[in-house]
Amino acid sequence: MRQHAISDELIEQDAADRSDRIQARINQHREDMRWLMGSQSGRRIVWQWLREMRFFMPVIDTNGLAQSHKAGAQAVGTKIADDLLEACPDQFTLMIKESHDRNRSTNSRN
Repeated sequence: MRQHAISDELIEQDAADRSDRIQARINQHREDMRWLMGSQSGRRIVWQWLREMRFFMPVIDTNGLAQSHKAGAQAVGTKIADDLLEACPDQFTLMIKESHDRNRSTNSRN
């Protein structure tokens, strides 16, 4: 009976260690996202990635393979946007505002 108690303790300790490592990775990922979004150039890069992933566009296409490709890219963009909104929602909002400001200034020059 004592042997089972030791095994159970080891299993619980291993699970707790794994949980701590997973949480540390999540926290590091959030910190990395905050760092990237902490500068205007980082926000421009992320905005471009989201545009390339069709995050803001419909994925409808008459070609099934093309539509699947677009939907996959959009799913990745959605995951990134979700992570950003969780880690730094204010910076995400600022990124959108900066993009609109850039578009407005580009359009006013034309």
